Amino acid sequence: MAIIDISIGATRPKGENSLPSAKTIVKEILDTYSFKYVESPMSITLEGDIDEAFEMIRKIQLKLKDMGYPRTFSQIKIDDRHDKKGSIDQKLSSVTSKL
Repeated sequence: MAIIDISIGATRPKGENSLPSAKTIVKEILDTYSFKYVESPMSITLEGDIDEAFEMIRKIQLKLKDMGYPRTFSQIKIDDRHDKKGSIDQKLSSVTSKL
């Protein structure tokens, strides 16, 4: 299982203020999946299957495009360990223990 950190945004068309925020769309679509996730002020970290995560990210980008956003942007970081099982909780615990 991978730990995936994503940040997705979009620019609104000039003068358009009635569109929902990109964050609203991200949460709406994310909540249709069964990922365990943690929100932070700048991103969402989830754990799960990489293919399913990419499918979700693509759905978000297409939804934003279809709603009229002229530009979307995504940053994705993936920690995909194959030597042992990792989780968000394990990663947070590891970082905290080193502080």
